[in-house]
Amino acid sequence: MKGVMGTIIQGHPTDMRVFLGNVHQSTPVTNLLDNSTDARYVRFLPQTWYRHMGMRAEIVGCDATCSDPLGMESGAIPDDSITASSHYGTNTEPYRGRLNGVAGVGGWRGGWTYNFNIGQWLQVDLGEMKRVTGTIIQGRHTTFNGPNFVFPGNVDKDTPVTNLLNNPVDTRYVRFVVQSYQQDVAMRAEILGCNITAVLLPACPRMLGVESGAIPDGSITASTLHSPGADYSPYYGRLNGVAGGGAWVPTPRSVVGLWLQVFPGNLHMNSPVTNLLNNSVDARYVRFVVLTWIQSAAMRVEIVGCNTTAVLPPDCLYMLGMESGAIPDESITASSSINGKPYNGRLNGVAGAFFPAISIIGQWLQVFPGPVYMNSPVTNLLNKSVDARYVRFVIQGWSGAQAMRAEIVGCNTTAVIPVCPHMFGMESGAISNESITTSSFHGVGSEPYRGRLNGVAGVGAWKAMDNIIGEWFQVDLGEMMGVMGTIIQGHPTDDMRVTSYKLQYSEDRITWTTYAGSDGSEMVFPGNVDRSTPVTNLLDNSTDARYVRFLPQTWYRAIAMRAEIVGCYATCSDPLGMESGTIPDGSITASSFQSVGTEPYIGRLNSLRGFGTWLSKYRTIGEWLQVDLGELKRVMGTIIQSRATYASWVTSFKLQYSTDRITWTTCAGSDGSEIVFPGNAERNTPVTNLLNYPVDARYVRFLPQTWTGDIAMRVEIVGCNSSRL
Repeated sequence: MKGVMGTIIQGHPTDMRVFLGNVHQSTPVTNLLDNSTDARYVRFLPQTWYRHMGMRAEIVGCDATCSDPLGMESGAIPDDSITASSHYGTNTEPYRGRLNGVAGVGGWRGGWTYNFNIGQWLQVDLGEMKRVTGTIIQGRHTTFNGPNFVFPGNVDKDTPVTNLLNNPVDTRYVRFVVQSYQQDVAMRAEILGCNITAVLLPACPRMLGVESGAIPDGSITASTLHSPGADYSPYYGRLNGVAGGGAWVPTPRSVVGLWLQVFPGNLHMNSPVTNLLNNSVDARYVRFVVLTWIQSAAMRVEIVGCNTTAVLPPDCLYMLGMESGAIPDESITASSSINGKPYNGRLNGVAGAFFPAISIIGQWLQVFPGPVYMNSPVTNLLNKSVDARYVRFVIQGWSGAQAMRAEIVGCNTTAVIPVCPHMFGMESGAISNESITTSSFHGVGSEPYRGRLNGVAGVGAWKAMDNIIGEWFQVDLGEMMGVMGTIIQGHPTDDMRVTSYKLQYSEDRITWTTYAGSDGSEMVFPGNVDRSTPVTNLLDNSTDARYVRFLPQTWYRAIAMRAEIVGCYATCSDPLGMESGTIPDGSITASSFQSVGTEPYIGRLNSLRGFGTWLSKYRTIGEWLQVDLGELKRVMGTIIQSRATYASWVTSFKLQYSTDRITWTTCAGSDGSEIVFPGNAERNTPVTNLLNYPVDARYVRFLPQTWTGDIAMRVEIVGCNSSRL
């Protein structure tokens, strides 16, 4: 069975065509199905045509979906093929563990009564080798002392939980080995997969083998053929085929209902095999190193990928030019070659293949998928970015003459930005004991402040007084922060833990918001499956908050937890009032100005007042433009612009800040040297510079260092209200 996704057809190479389809005899026409379908046989039924029915075809798709239930629920797997390490008694036998089963007590249960039986297992014999792609498990259908289910997996007794394998496996026997559970070990299960066929190829859709020959001649049949045993046999209907008469032609040649049928068969020496890397790599040269072979080490290859750019496109699976010839012959080299022609090793090449002079381990075929045409840009990203002012291209090789056109990609240099997300201070103690509160606690030794990640003080965790929904654990972060996730742990010495929880956040402890998913429903986060291993949950979208509250929803034995919160400083990049006018004219001063219409207050971002800029009276270092923010603010960066009407702008500047206008500090780099920020390079584009680290200041001063024309600038300052003073 194959997953058929579309077809490609061509007309007869000597001008016979089929509609809807071809408009002349050579150009292939591809039709993709709206919905792929699983099939073994595919039949083409011409409805209209030009002159005579003549066609060449290919079918595109991939191996059929491999996710069928393999027989636990349906009963196709017999009872005696389901075994277990033990079972509890009558009506809890292993064969009761079928998905959606309700016979007996509705689930296999391990043969014990105490809750420490990790390692118990339920085993299924599939009867023959199958390709297994995943599992579905359920808890016990009936309960006596509360719900029974197995973790990770179920959160209630009836809802199935599906887990797909990262990579399918071929096996006959499948064993579920219990690691954690609720109440008793109880489960009902199904296994997903399919019958094992040829190796699944990851690339889809792909050509299934009509053109390549992977589908043999005997698998291509038709309703009729024009001349039996002659040039128009069905197997001549291969895409791009030129053998025989160059196409399948039926007889009679003008009757609706004639058909061409294709049976996709087995892989053999002409069937390409695709291997996709688990992680893509950026490379200039690619080398195939031979390790094993049949008869001789011979190969034809293609490389798939895309041009390296700063952001990879979502679909980066283009053929890079071996088959098409976009990679020239001289870019294909080898350790040795029996005929001196490594370039014969092109995918679907008909000139043979690459053959090394001697078949030994270590022979290699190398491809340089570099520039092909003079107008095709080639992007190379550095393994590690570097900070530099000057960049030099040193030529190592060339074609024709040394000629090049270039661009450099990067961004403004800033100091290393602090790691984000980072832990806010539950574990480290940066968050004080008084900032940690709860709805209740069990007694001495289980106070709220014991609930620190990896904490072992006292009994080592916060424990609620009552095991009921509505208990909560709250942390005051001290100021607004960008909350990006949480980490929780169970009790360090007793097997008690929170197994799921909701999260609330607030700015003022009065109005609380429960974190919700993209569909608007309140999100329930998974908790711990043992008492020691931390579980991290990152939010889909970070949120700004000062207070964070954990609300346990389910737990094992008792509500007990230790926690950490991760994130960054809250977003702080608002314009502080130059452009909007929130900063009044009187708060903007300068060392000098040239004339009426060039006063300091004209120097607002995007201002068109007066002469469209602040202009200093003198063209000397030491001139400055100063802004009073009115109160202490957290300053994160600046935006500067040139004069609106003439070619004058500041090309570099320093930045000073102060809390009192008496003591000034110049922004410096990590090495202590004063930073010179890049300015404008032309008249229209604003230039943004973010500080290495935010600073708290009331006064900000711009000190031009270099300029074009006059010292002229319009500015904005970005940041937010300061809460850490």
